[in-house]
Amino acid sequence: VFGHKGIQIWEVDARRLLETIPVDIQMTTSFSPAQLVIFSPDGKYLAYAVGDSVSVWAIAQRQTTLELTNEEEITTIAFQPNRPALAVGAIGINLIFWDVTTGERLSQIDTIAPHPKLIRFSPDGTLLAVGTNDNAVRLFEMIPEDKRDLFVLQTAELEDLGFTLDGQYLLVGEGNGCLRGVQI
Repeated sequence: VFGHKGIQIWEVDARRLLETIPVDIQMTTSFSPAQLVIFSPDGKYLAYAVGDSVSVWAIAQRQTTLELTNEEEITTIAFQPNRPALAVGAIGINLIFWDVTTGERLSQIDTIAPHPKLIRFSPDGTLLAVGTNDNAVRLFEMIPEDKRDLFVLQTAELEDLGFTLDGQYLLVGEGNGCLRGVQI
């Protein structure tokens, strides 16, 4: 739960508060918490974005291990499932990939304009779907040290993206209530 007290981590079955991560939510007025808090697939990290900053919290150590600041507001974040990397998208920039263990900038994907709205990795981390605020969806193959653009799909009103568990289909949710499945 991300609210005025920070981020609260709950054990749902026991209805017990496990941890409260203090967060300064005064940083921005266009704050959208529901889309900017994520767990890493291995459950070791929690990342959250507020305004122009992203923080990575190590669950076991109960501390912030990485803080990144951008010149513009962060619009989307996602962990890559097959390595300890965090993808960060923001207004006015392309996607930047960071190693969450070292803080090293790994790479970036250019020409995502005007800015990334949604980013989703396939379950095995080899594909990346990027939705932009002009309602386009681009699919990238995540080859080490090279990101290959596979296709671009135009939507009416992009609401959400996801992959099937087997990674064979990209699902595109549109504002008119339609869900489109694209075989990869």
